[in-house]
Amino acid sequence: MSSNSIAVDTQGTVSEHQSSPRFSSATSSPAGLGGSDPIVQSEMMARILHEFSDATFFVDLTAEGAPLQADSSKVRQVLNRLRDHDNITHTTLLGNNLSTEDAPRLPKGFTVERYSYAPLTHFLNAIVHAATECLTPWTPRHLSNLRFHPYDKDMLDTIDSKKPLKPDILGLLRSSLPPQEKISWNDRDLAVIVEVKNEPLKLVKQLSTYARCFLSIDRRRSFSITIAFDQRTSKMHFIVFHRSGLSSSHELSLRSEAGFQSIVKHIVGILSIPDEEAFGLDRTRSGDVHRINNRNYEIVRPIHTRVCVRGRATAVYGIRACTPDTRVTTPTRSRQLTLPDGVTELPENMVYKFSYQTEGHSTEGDLLSGSLGQFGIVDIVGSYTCTLEDASLWLNGASHQEFDLLAPLRSVCGASPRQ
Repeated sequence: MSSNSIAVDTQGTVSEHQSSPRFSSATSSPAGLGGSDPIVQSEMMARILHEFSDATFFVDLTAEGAPLQADSSKVRQVLNRLRDHDNITHTTLLGNNLSTEDAPRLPKGFTVERYSYAPLTHFLNAIVHAATECLTPWTPRHLSNLRFHPYDKDMLDTIDSKKPLKPDILGLLRSSLPPQEKISWNDRDLAVIVEVKNEPLKLVKQLSTYARCFLSIDRRRSFSITIAFDQRTSKMHFIVFHRSGLSSSHELSLRSEAGFQSIVKHIVGILSIPDEEAFGLDRTRSGDVHRINNRNYEIVRPIHTRVCVRGRATAVYGIRACTPDTRVTTPTRSRQLTLPDGVTELPENMVYKFSYQTEGHSTEGDLLSGSLGQFGIVDIVGSYTCTLEDASLWLNGASHQEFDLLAPLRSVCGASPRQ
């Protein structure tokens, strides 16, 4: 999938019968995020499951060219440091001693999931610390300040849910997190979400609700990195939710050398993400300010937003030209809208629509441009199609695809997939 944007002149006329643009009922919705009544988490999970029908994939997320690509020589250096400097291997990790930041211990199985939060956090941070010592300091790394923190409390905000969600562990771009501080889904420091459960299907369901919030509240984001951990079996999956579905690593066991090494490799891959763009952030937008044709436009009114993980994730805004605010970070790149004949510059006020486009399908910009002057067709002044294809990134090397709804969710967590 690729992203597609169109802009509409709110002052222009469509025909002699219509003095202002309008969208069809299919895209109209109440202003605000989601535009629907709050729902309980169980209902949210059921809805999200349907999004991933035939769209759950096993992928080597760390392979060459993959988004979490990890240099094999750097991974070996990190493994050597963990072994020689920190005395952390797949065997020492399973000791029964008390877990500490300097000596993480994850004994064979926790009957109560929250008892595993601190030890798991110790282990993940030990990898981060070792990687920080081994990765080249002058190489750009967007998540260089990543650190994991036990969370286990309500998030600061809700996205269409009756109650705030409650992740177990958060990976933040900050070194400390006061015990009582609540984190917003919109927090720029939020990078990785970790969930602990001994029921594989519930793990995926729970993480999917977090990804839904993470991707919906900040439309700069195009994917969500999560970690699923079974505290009883010490098995882990790295799962990335994106607009084309769900891509997961194979089952990784902390009790095996190969599993331990692969977990380290995935963390090194996350820490090797070079910049905002590689982290899935839209660099043509900063907060509520879009950079379009080398001009800044601020959002003044949300018209429609579709809250989802997989799919078009359509958002429609009323925007207006604005003066850059030097107090905030400005967009570092400009979208270049293709203007129709006779249009030389964008107007002060526009309706701006952004959505993900299925590769190979005709774009709305092309279709609408071919129908200008017709009753009910908006006066479009520009359109833009990204070159970045979401699916090509996250389905790189997928070993299988297109299963029924429950089979892929089970297969993500260890069962054999249906061929």
